[in-house]
Amino acid sequence: MNAVLSAISATLRDLRLPGLAKTFALCILLNLLVLALMFAGANYLIYTTQIFDASRLEWLGDAAGTLVTLILAWLLFPVVLTFLMGFFDESLAAKVEKRGYPSLSAPPERPFYAGLGHDMKFGLRAVLLNVLALPLYFIPVVQLFIYLGLNGYLLGNQFFEMAAGRHIGKPAARELRAKHRWPVFLAGVFITLMSAAPFLNLLSPFWGSAVMVHLYHRLREAS
Repeated sequence: MNAVLSAISATLRDLRLPGLAKTFALCILLNLLVLALMFAGANYLIYTTQIFDASRLEWLGDAAGTLVTLILAWLLFPVVLTFLMGFFDESLAAKVEKRGYPSLSAPPERPFYAGLGHDMKFGLRAVLLNVLALPLYFIPVVQLFIYLGLNGYLLGNQFFEMAAGRHIGKPAARELRAKHRWPVFLAGVFITLMSAAPFLNLLSPFWGSAVMVHLYHRLREAS
């Protein structure tokens, strides 16, 4: 728990890192684009399958369809982060490590597409699990635990493997994650909360990358 709180605290300090304004702007633009595409896709699916028959009360059908579309887009947004992280994780992690760990040697260069297949499989699996869990999301109280538990586990694992894998490779990163599963899970819950919070979620790629970079170094030192 101390390692997680320390990593979050260090991430908040990193918000003042020089040279992040352009990265933040790109994060925000891409996140807005993804949310718009998800809204349009869910909206198209709902209306083409005629889940809501608006023949009698057109306004009610439109309102219900729009509400469900927004809920679907918002619920699935955290798992889409993994697709965005490919554009940010290397540059953000490098900036964070340059300030926080200046004596650290640079990680070996890895091709951009090296982990693309793994990330795509993760993204599809995460979307599928969230879709299967959708009925539970409409049960009061239960929805919070399911949402945070499922996505905290998924995002924690994926973001940690991204951060640790830069230095030690994915297989060793998975071993380290398994050894420290609870700190990784709690950090994943924090990332999920940030990615679900209005406005804060626009910087969610930064939250995910920075928190896990700091957590990786703290867990590595403790191992």
